[in-house]
Amino acid sequence: MEILKHKPINKGSISALISIKIPKWGDFVIKEIVIFEKNGGRWISFPQRTYEKNGEKKYYSLNSFSSGEVFDKFQKQVLQALDEYLKKNPDQSSNETDFAF
Repeated sequence: MEILKHKPINKGSISALISIKIPKWGDFVIKEIVIFEKNGGRWISFPQRTYEKNGEKKYYSLNSFSSGEVFDKFQKQVLQALDEYLKKNPDQSSNETDFAF
């Protein structure tokens, strides 16, 4: 797995947006994965679409795994790849940059 792009956000619990490439899946690319951080925990969210229901803003993921166990394993790999990317690119860890997904 390779991090293609990284954009620090640092707004509320959202810390960044990333794009990844998965060579084992035929160089499959997923754009705009959201990285969240809160209370010492980190997690990801696939790209989402918003809609309104009963006057309330709702979200649903555009992609998913059929198993929570598979998602957890994938999430762990994404966060590990992100940590490696940030070690190699320390200037990307906290500075907002011009960025287009």
